[in-house]
Amino acid sequence: INEFLSWSGFVPLARLSYCMYLSHFTIIMWYNSVQKTNITYSTEVYIYYCLANVFMTAGVSLLLVVCFEMPILHAEKLLFGGLGLASMPKPRKDVKQDKFEK
Repeated sequence: INEFLSWSGFVPLARLSYCMYLSHFTIIMWYNSVQKTNITYSTEVYIYYCLANVFMTAGVSLLLVVCFEMPILHAEKLLFGGLGLASMPKPRKDVKQDKFEK
């Protein structure tokens, strides 16, 4: 079980789901505040409302993770690596090195 839950593919999903958790309430409050008329709920309207909220939350969360969380995590690794508190990020092997560096 530990090997399955430690799979590295879960890390981006964990970041995205946590950001969705943090931003979901704000999205719901915003969506409710821009309504101009009262809504009579039916099953179809409720499903549309739930799906719209989930997809808007996923989009906003993806934007927040890519624009804020990932750069901050990289800067944190560089800072702590420079201070000797952690290891520096290693260069990726699949990216070609600049031919001027030797």
